[in-house]
Amino acid sequence: MEQLSFNDTFTDYVFRKPPLTKEVTCWKKYEDIPPEVISFIDRKLSEMVIEDSSSHKLYCSNCFNLLEDGVCLNCHKEYKNLDNSKYHIEAVIDDLKIAMSVNYFYAFDIHDGEVYLYVLKNKHIFAVQFAHDNIRSNYPSIEKVYHVTKDGITDIYEKKDYYFADYDKEYKSLEADEENLPLTAMEKFDWIDDYKDAFLYLDNLEDLKQVPFYKYSYIWEGKDFLDSSMLHLSSLTCYPIYYRTFEYLIKMKLYNLAFHASNLIAYKGNFKDTFGVEKKYYPLMKEMDITYAQLDFLRKFPTFNKDVIRFFDQNDYLMDDLSRYVSFEKLKDYFDEQNLRKDNLFEYCDYIDAAETLGMNMHDKRVLFPSNLLEAHDQTLAKKIADKSPEIDEKIKKLSSFLTVNNFEDDKYVIFPAKSVQDLIDESRQMSNCVRTYAKQYSDNICQIYFMRLKESPQKSLVTIEVRNGKIVQARSKFNNDVLENEKKVLTIWERQLLPIMIE
Repeated sequence: MEQLSFNDTFTDYVFRKPPLTKEVTCWKKYEDIPPEVISFIDRKLSEMVIEDSSSHKLYCSNCFNLLEDGVCLNCHKEYKNLDNSKYHIEAVIDDLKIAMSVNYFYAFDIHDGEVYLYVLKNKHIFAVQFAHDNIRSNYPSIEKVYHVTKDGITDIYEKKDYYFADYDKEYKSLEADEENLPLTAMEKFDWIDDYKDAFLYLDNLEDLKQVPFYKYSYIWEGKDFLDSSMLHLSSLTCYPIYYRTFEYLIKMKLYNLAFHASNLIAYKGNFKDTFGVEKKYYPLMKEMDITYAQLDFLRKFPTFNKDVIRFFDQNDYLMDDLSRYVSFEKLKDYFDEQNLRKDNLFEYCDYIDAAETLGMNMHDKRVLFPSNLLEAHDQTLAKKIADKSPEIDEKIKKLSSFLTVNNFEDDKYVIFPAKSVQDLIDESRQMSNCVRTYAKQYSDNICQIYFMRLKESPQKSLVTIEVRNGKIVQARSKFNNDVLENEKKVLTIWERQLLPIMIE
């Protein structure tokens, strides 16, 4: 077996064998895909919805009309999951004009004990004009075929072999230095398939019982879970075959852990040592089908409150400081009363940190639970910055008065400079970005901060812009996402007419 030469790309994890000598029986083109697999793909696509990127409203994937409470107002198709945050989004469409969407699906095929896993791609072009245009440009195509063995997988098309043991070894050896890695080794394994989230065709899943290396995985016991879950390559190959913990987790009916975290949990002879929590929590874990992030939270902050676990699971690193002042149950109740989201935990942590810095009474309920968190956040943070460097706000106000020469307006957008520390804090909160931390650089004219907004709603954040030396160095939408194409065109026009501002 010849090892490829080392380099900084993924190939240092890849081994190449001589070309396969036997003819591989596999699907070659659309006509070879079994009709039941095509039907499965159509069913899955029909369960998805479309999101308008500007309004975040949801639309029917059948006739492209607006959904209200999970029901299409035109064709009356009812989508089962009424929790919008959990819908499988088929495409995010800019201004409901035309968009392309690519969806992926997995399908097993078993021949004489040999296992093949297909990656199927289905590409659509949607013409959405509130009429009923539905252009499905491509039928499902076969993008990848993997030959699955007890030791690893072979990419049939590229004649490349990937061994489970290599990834396990690499993952463990690099675990101590994981913070410095761009990707963990297990993530690199999934990168073979470009991190494709895909649904699995399930009707032949039990055929894997006849395959020796799948026989004791009991993967088919997770059929109901798999029907509504999107998976990576490792969830269907490496985890059930290589990690014996997979079988244990499946039999415990902890499907999220089995399919998404088998490599992170090692069976250690008893429940407590294996999961890091007392066995009394097992009924709770099973009932909520606990995820690894939720289990991690439960280990640090034991509780039987499912709502608390689900609410704080992704933010346990924020909880250490908060736990000094508030119980998570009371904090969850407060967020519910204020109609706040999980995202607002960052604002709450900012607020608590600022309140502590300002010497406020951290045992006063009125301080811990302000009547309006977002207002209290902005005011307290602004006061913290002003107390620390009172000249910053004055310098920003002075600079922004000069920067108004670069104001821009067309029939849809306006662009103008941030005028105060308060403006930066408000933008940071609305956009979930860190522009508030640029106050000192902005006040010293090291960089300049502008806001791009819709002309009809200039108070609502849309794009945050950083300018240096008369050039845009950053332009980001909410959550630091890229700007839309039509916004990018306007920014290009504006940048050409930017005047550099130099003041003492």
